[in-house]
Amino acid sequence: MNTKRLVAITAGLLLVSGCASMKSPIENDRGMSPYDAEYVGAVNATARERGTHVIWINPPRAKVDDNAGE
Repeated sequence: MNTKRLVAITAGLLLVSGCASMKSPIENDRGMSPYDAEYVGAVNATARERGTHVIWINPPRAKVDDNAGE
């Protein structure tokens, strides 16, 4: 019985540690989201108020200022 318990605990720990180490697909290398979070949040909030749910297939990208580095 101890062997079954040890296998179950080990499998659970491996599963939890594997999920904790995954990076979100929305985040880029710097941890910043390339998507327009303000717009997505506004649309999601409006949908929630109306009792619907939005599933983003192609979320809008954030606008990048070309002159930001100058």
